[in-house]
Amino acid sequence: MPKECPECELLSPENTIVCDCGFVFKKGKLKKYSIPPSMRIKATSLSFNWAIIFISVLVLARIIYPFVANDILPFIKLLLSSDH
Repeated sequence: MPKECPECELLSPENTIVCDCGFVFKKGKLKKYSIPPSMRIKATSLSFNWAIIFISVLVLARIIYPFVANDILPFIKLLLSSDH
């Protein structure tokens, strides 16, 4: 059965000695070099940030593509045409 850390409430495998937050299960306290809870980045916030970045790139590509395509496509057609 997984262990729940009393410090950060993260579930860890049963044989875990130290939680990712630095809590030592056998001693029942945090290590001195652990990161305080206020400084930790949650995985869900990272996933959300990457999703926002991805969507922003897609939107920008959709806005910019028509302008670039109008300049480049005639040049490509000229290069590919057999009427040199």
